[in-house]
Amino acid sequence: VSQLGVVVNKLDTVGWSQERFQEIVSKLGAFLRQAGFREPDVSYVPCSGLTGQNLVCAPTEDELLRWYHGPCLLEVVDKFRSPERPISKPFRLSVNDIFKGTGSGFCVSGRVETGMVHAGDKVLVQPQNEAAIVKDMQNVSVGYILCDPVKSISVTSHFEARIVVFNITVPITKGYSVVLHHQSLVEQAVITKLVSQLHKSSGEIVKRRPRCLPKNSSAVVELHTSRPICMELYKDVKELGRLMLRIGGVTVAAGLVTKIF
Repeated sequence: VSQLGVVVNKLDTVGWSQERFQEIVSKLGAFLRQAGFREPDVSYVPCSGLTGQNLVCAPTEDELLRWYHGPCLLEVVDKFRSPERPISKPFRLSVNDIFKGTGSGFCVSGRVETGMVHAGDKVLVQPQNEAAIVKDMQNVSVGYILCDPVKSISVTSHFEARIVVFNITVPITKGYSVVLHHQSLVEQAVITKLVSQLHKSSGEIVKRRPRCLPKNSSAVVELHTSRPICMELYKDVKELGRLMLRIGGVTVAAGLVTKIF
């Protein structure tokens, strides 16, 4: 997420107070800057969901018009910069569902992350390394990637990632078992090495080979998955270079793939 539209709701309950709005903006702004967001990429919109003020058109409340002259929520959304679609990169489709058709074949659904595909194209199913004239549904699972046979996606069980640790109760240590979420894929993984702890804002190395990672920290770690999975470097394909780490249904960290071994 690189752009944010922050809706400051229910301002009608405090008489459209500018002081209350500025207090919220000040406190939330400090938090978002710490999280790495730049001020020009964050917009704050005072509104009322109950009355519809300042949602899809300019406000009509005199108390709000006295001090607010910015856009309504819909205008903020419309002004977001659209990301470029990486259609020039090799084809990648992340499988998130499989269902039987009416004939002898079956269908997969998913999101085209990069590149493009046409009827009749040959594709490769990874990490099975199966040519895409698929004859058996057992050869395809949720989380697999359909890709360009010539420029295939990397398959690995060992990689490095830069992660941000969330508000956890127990520090992360070497040997920490997690559930890796990568697109539609859910896979058991282990953090096998704490490479370095980083400054959360600048990204500079604070400590090499730390003994543990406390809450709200940033670090570079190595992970091993229980089985080979499809993976891309974040710098090459952002859509396939992101991951989340969860334990017991709670997200403990999120990160970017920086190296594939």
